[in-house]
Amino acid sequence: MRRTRLLAAATVAMTSAFLAGTAQAYSPGTATAGAMVYNVNRGGYEFRCSFSGWRSGANVSWSCKLYLYTGCILGWPNCTGLSLVQNHTGAWTPSPTSLTTPTYFRGLGGPIPAYCVDAFALSVDGGASSRRCNF
Repeated sequence: MRRTRLLAAATVAMTSAFLAGTAQAYSPGTATAGAMVYNVNRGGYEFRCSFSGWRSGANVSWSCKLYLYTGCILGWPNCTGLSLVQNHTGAWTPSPTSLTTPTYFRGLGGPIPAYCVDAFALSVDGGASSRRCNF
């Protein structure tokens, strides 16, 4: 009986050590909102987003959104005065571990607006986001 307990204890200890050695925690990669660049020839702003450092084999959902800043009483960044203008989404399974979106365009059509670009990505390892504004 004592031998059975020792064998069982040794089996549990070895299994626990094996599982602890193979279980790995992964960190999410990064999401970077690119700077808005005014294209004088096209008469508007170009922007894109990039995502890097994501683990190979883990599906990543991403979005690259353009918001028009409409102002607010509370002041930046505690305001909700953002209106969605463009929403670009997609997914990929890294490898490669990085992705850059195509260059998107937004014409002016009036006074020079205040825009923000948001980049967001999510995988089983977690999420990442960033915002860049032209004001």
